[in-house]
Amino acid sequence: MTRQLDAQYIDIDTDGGYVKFAIMDPVPIEFGKVEQAAEDAAYTLSVFELQLRGHTQPLDCGTCEAGGLAFEVLGTGQLFELVGEVPTDRNLLIKANVTGWAGKHPLLEVLEFSEL
Repeated sequence: MTRQLDAQYIDIDTDGGYVKFAIMDPVPIEFGKVEQAAEDAAYTLSVFELQLRGHTQPLDCGTCEAGGLAFEVLGTGQLFELVGEVPTDRNLLIKANVTGWAGKHPLLEVLEFSEL
């Protein structure tokens, strides 16, 4: 994890079946690299949970749900479509599950959020 992702604070729990880590400097999230790092360590990525700071805004693209929301990650400008009830045009800290990380259109399913 450290080598592939510049990760810090790595916690590997083989009994619990999870790996937690932090990336301290804002960098675009490359889901393929995370999945490859897991595979290199003989793990299968089944759940991908993130905690991110960013800004919610209306979303309009050909792939996204009409009237949806986007989440722009602070420090990188990376955009993700949000699934869940969150306020529009707010700076938030969100905790979300990522779905569709293997494809070109990952979604953030919001588990919880707080305003920054």
